[in-house]
Amino acid sequence: MKKKLFLILLLLLIYGVAHSARVTSDLVVLYDFTESSGTVIADKSTGTPKLDLTITEPANIDFLQPGVKVKAAILVKTNSARTKLDANTFFTNGITIEAWLKPLNNTQGGPARIISFSLNSADRNFTFGQEGDTWNVRFRTSLNPGNGSVPSTESPVGSIVTTPVLQHVVYTRDALGNTKIYIDKVEVAAIANPGDGSNWDMAYDFGLFNELSYPTDVRTWLGDIFLVAVYSKNLTPAEITANYNAGITAPPPDPITKSYKVTKKLCDLSEVVINTKFDRSQSWSEFMKHNTSTDSFVSAPNTNPATKSEVSGMYLPADPSEVIPENVLVTATSEDKTRTIKVYKSICTTVFLE
Repeated sequence: MKKKLFLILLLLLIYGVAHSARVTSDLVVLYDFTESSGTVIADKSTGTPKLDLTITEPANIDFLQPGVKVKAAILVKTNSARTKLDANTFFTNGITIEAWLKPLNNTQGGPARIISFSLNSADRNFTFGQEGDTWNVRFRTSLNPGNGSVPSTESPVGSIVTTPVLQHVVYTRDALGNTKIYIDKVEVAAIANPGDGSNWDMAYDFGLFNELSYPTDVRTWLGDIFLVAVYSKNLTPAEITANYNAGITAPPPDPITKSYKVTKKLCDLSEVVINTKFDRSQSWSEFMKHNTSTDSFVSAPNTNPATKSEVSGMYLPADPSEVIPENVLVTATSEDKTRTIKVYKSICTTVFLE
C-alpha cells in the first residue's frame, strides 16, 4: 500500500512539473490575444476596472488565434480608467512586465514601443521596447524623471538574432529599485534604478505597439505577440520559470512544403521526370477534392518507409492492371472518415524523397 501511495505521489509530482501553471497573484493586466476578429483586445486579468485595448487601424493587424501579427504602424490603447496601474503599489511591492513575442527583425528601434504607459516620445511612466537587437525598458522614478531613460535597463547586444525567434522576456523592479531582465527564464541584465513614484502621471495612456502620441510620434513595433502581462510585484526567478514552463498556446508553424522528384518509368523504358511539391498540412480529404477519379494511388517499394504515409499522397493514378490485392502497400482513411485510400505498388513508378 505504501509503495502504491508513493507511486501516486511521484506521478502527481511529475505531472505538476510538466504542467506548470502561470502565476496569477498580483496580476494587474493580462492580454492573451485569443480574439479572432474585431477592434478590441480584452484584458483577461481578474481585477477591475478592465484595461481593454482598442485597435486604431484594424487593417494593420492579423489575428493569429491566438496571438496577433503587427504588420504596419498601429496603436492599440486603452480608453478606460488606468487606476489599476497604481504607482504606489508598483513602488511599494515591485512591478513585473512580461511578454511572449517574436519581432519581425532585429533592426527596428526608437526604441520601438511594445508596451507603453506614456504621453509622448519624451515623457513616460514606463515603456518596454526593442532597440535593434536588444530589449529595452525605460522606467520613470523621482531620480530618473521624464523619459525614464537615464538609466534604462537593456539586455545584452545580440539578444535578438538576425532571424528572430519566439522569446519569453520579463522585466522586474523591486521596491528598492533593483531591475532585471530575463530571457527564456535566464537573467541577462541587472542595474539599479532607484527613486519613488512621486512624479508618475496617471493621466498618461496605456497601450501597445507604438508611442501613445502616434501618429505625431511614430515608434512602431512590428512582429508577432502572444501574451502581455503586468504584475504589481517583482516575480521571483522561480515564478518566472513557472511562467516560462507554462508556455503559451502558439499558432501552428508555417506549413512545411517538401519537394519530391517523381520518376515515372514508362513501359517502353523511357523516363519522364516530374518535379512536384506536397504540403504536409494538406489533409487527405483536401487532397482528394482534387483527385476524385480514383481511390487508388501507386508506388514502387517505398524508398523512405518512415515517411510512407506522408508521401503516399504524391503517388500517381494506378494502372488498372496493377490494382490487385497482392500489390497493396498500405490502406489509409481520409481525415473526414469518408474515403479509404489504398496505395498500390507499381512496376512502372518510383518515388524518391529529395
